[in-house]
Amino acid sequence: MSVLYDYVAETEEEEGNETDISRLAVKCNRQVKKRRSFTLLQKMATIKTIQRNIEVRSLTIREACRQVNLHHKQFITWKRDII
Repeated sequence: MSVLYDYVAETEEEEGNETDISRLAVKCNRQVKKRRSFTLLQKMATIKTIQRNIEVRSLTIREACRQVNLHHKQFITWKRDII
C-alpha cells in the first residue's frame, strides 16, 4: 500500500503530456508526489498490519512501516487518532 503516487507516472498514463507538472519540478528534474487520502478502514487495516509485523516478526516501528511504505510518524499519528 503506497501513501504517495508518482505524479509524473500518473500524468503520462492518463493524459500523455507533461504540461500538468509544475515548471519548478521539471526544471529541477524531480518527481512530484501527489498526496493520497485513506479511508478509515484502510487506516485501520494498515495499523493492524504494522502492529502484527511488530509483534510477530519482532520488527521496529520504522522497519514495519517501511514494509507497507508508510512513514513511521504517519503511523503514530493514525494510531493516536484512531485508538
